[in-house]
Amino acid sequence: GGKRYDRFRDRIMFPIHDPQARVVGFGGRVLGHEEPKYLNSPETPIYQKGRLLYLAERAKLAFREARKAIIVEGYMDAIVAHQNQFENTVAVLGTALSLDHVRYLKRFVDEVFVVFDGDAAGINSANRSLEALAQGEMEARVAVLPDGLDPCDLLQQRGVEAFRQALD
Repeated sequence: GGKRYDRFRDRIMFPIHDPQARVVGFGGRVLGHEEPKYLNSPETPIYQKGRLLYLAERAKLAFREARKAIIVEGYMDAIVAHQNQFENTVAVLGTALSLDHVRYLKRFVDEVFVVFDGDAAGINSANRSLEALAQGEMEARVAVLPDGLDPCDLLQQRGVEAFRQALD
């Protein structure tokens, strides 16, 4: 209607960085029950969700040390994983893992653990991600979390050892 409004109103904001740690976009999670639950910045030449991974700029050193990456779906899943010593964790940005993501990860790691939510959307996203990993010839494993928990909830409710067991 010609009026301006804040696209991210009533949302918790997550800055999204490129691999050089420059802010290139934002993700917002709704505080209430509106839809969509997550909303990202629109795609631009510098923000392309099929090429960026949330927290990749922080995970690079851990990737090199562990030679493994943990890939989760949500911002909070990645943040809580980092808080619990899983610094080699990144999150996809509202999309399945792409071949561009795989090419980026192959520079640092030999193996990927896909740890998506146990709901139908998470399972579909995991399946699409496995296709990209196979196409990119990347060694991959899928961690199935108990009781349909997501990584954030598992770490907060049952702790580091439960998450480590799921990865094992």
